[in-house]
Amino acid sequence: MLSAFDDAIGDGVHVISVSRDPVAIGAFHAVERGITVVAGAGNTGPDPASVFNDAPWIITVGASTIDRVFRADVVLGGGGGVVKVKKLKQGEWLTFPDLDRSPIHPLTDGSTAKEGNASYLAASDCQQDSLKREKTEGKIVICEVKGKDPTINLLTQANEVQGKVTVVSSREAVKLKSYLNITDVIAPGVSILAAWIGDDSESTPKGRKPPSFNIISGTSVSCPHVAGAVAAIKNAQPSFSPFAIKSAIMTTAFVTNNVGSLITTDAGEEATPYDLGAGELNPTGSLNPGLVYEATTTDHLLFLCYYGYDTATVRLISRVARSLNFSCPLDSSPDLVSHLNYPSMAVRLAPNQTRTIGRVLTNVASDGKWSYTATVRFGGGSTEGLRSDVAVKVSPERLCFTNKGERHLFNVTFMSTGSVDVDRVVFGWITWTNPRFKVRSPFVILGSTA
Repeated sequence: MLSAFDDAIGDGVHVISVSRDPVAIGAFHAVERGITVVAGAGNTGPDPASVFNDAPWIITVGASTIDRVFRADVVLGGGGGVVKVKKLKQGEWLTFPDLDRSPIHPLTDGSTAKEGNASYLAASDCQQDSLKREKTEGKIVICEVKGKDPTINLLTQANEVQGKVTVVSSREAVKLKSYLNITDVIAPGVSILAAWIGDDSESTPKGRKPPSFNIISGTSVSCPHVAGAVAAIKNAQPSFSPFAIKSAIMTTAFVTNNVGSLITTDAGEEATPYDLGAGELNPTGSLNPGLVYEATTTDHLLFLCYYGYDTATVRLISRVARSLNFSCPLDSSPDLVSHLNYPSMAVRLAPNQTRTIGRVLTNVASDGKWSYTATVRFGGGSTEGLRSDVAVKVSPERLCFTNKGERHLFNVTFMSTGSVDVDRVVFGWITWTNPRFKVRSPFVILGSTA
């Protein structure tokens, strides 16, 4: 894999899309040469601590669903060799993603697959937690539907509204989540129709030719969506560094879906920054973000130090560290990771504790007077800007820019009361707004004992 990175660097590419397991060192080598690296967050979610590619120099991409329905035939095996075909009508749909390569799958009914402690009626209706996984996995399950005029709609991930985070996305990493929001952005990654390799025999049903196109799911297909947006940004803004491009994608992302509702998880709950990062990819808005959180390779060398690597290891990873004779600060600490100029924010906060971190915004809009006002909004159904257990204050609340490339510092103060719970997560967004631009950054506060 590192050889592939070396080849890409030698070819002079501008963006690398990696749908593989962790590639932090190879990605670092590319980014310090001005190449943006986009990688999938992994498909082992939705459990916590399941994210891959969590290094801050990578754009880490989760997966969301789309508002698309695929029509299909359902073939039922009949007695005496008769095959009955049920044509799906408008309003009915069936999709079976990720089943094995065989076009034929066994049928079972809910009552046969009943979980031991579930009632017969609950299992027959396929109610939540009523079915035994090993009796349903890889099978088509028939569920009873009661009513005067019974109809069946079997909903799958592909039929949910665009922007809903699905179980294919991994969630935040265990150590970094206290100081950085790990998943950066989500993009369509469920039932994606794409060109397919022509000599694929492993996933092609026996006796059939490999298809020209395939429908697949996972962060391996959400990642290229973001890589395409990166290429478009690089074309529109050729002077943007990989860090400016990452900021543009994160700060312009959507936090509502295509019907205007908050993006939710696969369980139907409001998605947090641990689920969706900064939000759903906005390829058009990211072309002209207004402001960016700029960073340098040195910032990420400091990250390695703060995270616990010593000077010798950092120099081994980075050619820039070797050329600069870089040394880690003596006061390196994981708490300092929160101070990196990242487009998202995360802090640990003990009861009655106050923490202040700084960020620098750079104007990338044209010359002229641009005035931005900061607002704070909490998630989880909280009233905008108000909570009883924590407070978040931005200072100054107004930033004015005149020239392109002008930079301004602002501070964010996080304050807790004695009621904050250990390991409790509070999340929200800080948004800088003017009539033309909206620059949004997620924040996460994690309760701590000290």
